Amino acid sequence: MAYLLVYSKRSAKDISKLDNLVKKKLKQAIEHKLLADPFEHSVKLKDFPIEDTRRLRVGNYRILFTISGKRVEILRVGHRRDIYR
Repeated sequence: MAYLLVYSKRSAKDISKLDNLVKKKLKQAIEHKLLADPFEHSVKLKDFPIEDTRRLRVGNYRILFTISGKRVEILRVGHRRDIYR
């Protein structure tokens, strides 16, 4: 099943601040894991303000996203110590 990938303005800003090596790892994870099967490779977040938010772990970085139908919207991208604040 193919998914449509949509970046929020905040996630695009988060990604632009990262160094090139991290960007490459994130891109690879998004293409191979997130777009292939987001439910298999992610975990649903509990007690998060936005309902049905999921996360994908890429080393020390996390990608927070929601799924609605065939649309995957990336909400935030950041280091694990900062992303949930």
